[in-house]
Amino acid sequence: MTRVPTRFSYGSSPSSRWTRVPEGIFENFFERAFGDSLAATSSAQGLALDVKEFEDKFVISADVPGVEKEAVDISIEKNVLTLKVTKEEESEESTKNIIRKERWVGTQSRSLVLSEVVDSESISADLKDGVLTIVLPKKPEIQPKKIQIN
Repeated sequence: MTRVPTRFSYGSSPSSRWTRVPEGIFENFFERAFGDSLAATSSAQGLALDVKEFEDKFVISADVPGVEKEAVDISIEKNVLTLKVTKEEESEESTKNIIRKERWVGTQSRSLVLSEVVDSESISADLKDGVLTIVLPKKPEIQPKKIQIN
């Protein structure tokens, strides 16, 4: 029996080859704004993040249910933004009857290399209803400028 080469090298079904197309698009987008630090990581390696881009800012969101703001540390050193979240173990009394535990405890962190378009002096953060939102304004000279015609 002769094996015939198949056209689909990305997976076992014709539709699976399209799952790789968006990955490359998003990696290029993230590299432009945050270097390769965001594009190359996955949620299994740290906090899962959503990133949105607007004309004047980037907005990063992370789900951190059950975490108080005192347990969140956001720092910038040089051009690296580090987000660290610590969730304490529940009391022994509240965990003694657990037969399976899947919710995370401990510390998770994520570091992003910021590009020159981010105004690191104006970054702000808010924690509300278990969602951490970090706003990274763009430098004014990077933002689009409309030119008025006289």
